[in-house]
Amino acid sequence: MLLANAGWRKRIFSRYIESATVALSCWPSPSSRNGSRHLVGFSVHRLEETLFHVEWFSSSESCVFLSLLAGNNDSKAQEAVRRIKEDTLNNQVEFLYCDLASMRSIREFVQTFRMKKLPLHVLVNNAGVMMVPQRTTEDGFEEHFGVNYLGHFLLTNLLLDTLRESGAPGRSARVVTVSSATHYVGELNLDDLQSSTYYSAHAAYAQSKLALVLFTYHLQALLTAQGMPVTASVADPGVVDTDLYRYVFWGTRLVKKLLGWWVFKTPDEGAWTSVYAAVTPALEGLGGRYLYNEKETRSLEATYDPELQRQLWARSCQLTGIADVTWETFSGSGLPGRA
Repeated sequence: MLLANAGWRKRIFSRYIESATVALSCWPSPSSRNGSRHLVGFSVHRLEETLFHVEWFSSSESCVFLSLLAGNNDSKAQEAVRRIKEDTLNNQVEFLYCDLASMRSIREFVQTFRMKKLPLHVLVNNAGVMMVPQRTTEDGFEEHFGVNYLGHFLLTNLLLDTLRESGAPGRSARVVTVSSATHYVGELNLDDLQSSTYYSAHAAYAQSKLALVLFTYHLQALLTAQGMPVTASVADPGVVDTDLYRYVFWGTRLVKKLLGWWVFKTPDEGAWTSVYAAVTPALEGLGGRYLYNEKETRSLEATYDPELQRQLWARSCQLTGIADVTWETFSGSGLPGRA
């Protein structure tokens, strides 16, 4: 993974960012004799949310950047591709279809990505919906839980082999999952993850963000036990001025409209912690962190419960059809948190 110099770090995600999943990779150009490197990135957007591009960088190395944008709206995607090419003077921009509300679409997307034979050094899980009315995904999951959490759970697991192959000692691949301070008031209802008994948009959103933190910590435990050159951490962007607030209480929207410039972060500022988690040398080989304003902080105490992490992981594997390797991974040393 290439590292940005200080001047570029906070500009990497500064264009077209609102809510998406990003992947970046770099590799030596096979046709280059001077060690130049190619970079690959893709972003995934959901519903009306904005497609975005990642401005990548080169410090001392010569780079070629290939951007793969993924989303479920072809017309918006093609317009984004046009704008990116125009703004960056980079013609290496493509569009791939992916809908995080569909397990089938995610699997097809990963298959298409693998066919390109590209490495993958950074995966930023940042797509999501917020406070939406009660509705379900293509697979019948409550939308917050299905898009914000299960979609990223499946996507990450399907890309783990590529991440492992792309990482190396001293150059670990990274998974950065974007949660929210809302997770602090979230409760994980393992008996009703789909909020079918009682639906509260706020509770469903908070649960999905709490699930992302639990998922990340268990993922890091698995990666460490397996000796993978991959790390996983959580980024908290803070309160950011985006279109995600269109479903919240009208009073909140009014405050956002009147005081957003003062209270809310800009999308650029909201991306800084994700960028930091993706590129800072200070986190090389280190995972299982919860980062806010580019600093490590404590997440909700319940998120450090390895048994709760394991239970959610097991249930998520069942829901997405992923094999649960927890027991075989820890068979020799015992499960985390157990004597």
